[in-house]
Amino acid sequence: MGLIQSYTRLSDADLHEIHLRGSTTDVIEFVYALRDADPTVTVSIDKAHTALELIFDRSGLPVNPIRGQGSIPGDINFSEGIPNYMCPEYVKATRDILAHTTFDTLRDATTAADLTRQQIDPFRNWKDEHFEYLRSKFTIMTEFVNEAAQRDNHVVLELH
Repeated sequence: MGLIQSYTRLSDADLHEIHLRGSTTDVIEFVYALRDADPTVTVSIDKAHTALELIFDRSGLPVNPIRGQGSIPGDINFSEGIPNYMCPEYVKATRDILAHTTFDTLRDATTAADLTRQQIDPFRNWKDEHFEYLRSKFTIMTEFVNEAAQRDNHVVLELH
């Protein structure tokens, strides 16, 4: 069983509030309250993250929205560990690059055999038709990044 990756948009004020929280429990409660108040602040790409990360790595693009730019500032624990992060500038750069990138051109350097050889979840024996699953998750992630860029948000990338 693989992990599921989710993205959460945070405003500057939200990120500041998270830094003020004294414990992981307080951070979790705050983030869950944000998600409950507005379910659009978070989205999941399910178990597609490992395959998409490999595809982005092989693409040679200067951004990788699956990995982000590193750990969240302050190394704040979001219950499953310290999540990866994208600052608003990185989010905008990612949006701008993805605006000129289709899923098909992105995956030019990756075949079903490549994913099978590396035993990438969620399919151990990848076939070309499985790429439609990745395409749908790529679309979800791209739309989310576009919204985050438009709102000048930070993005936290969590594995659950």
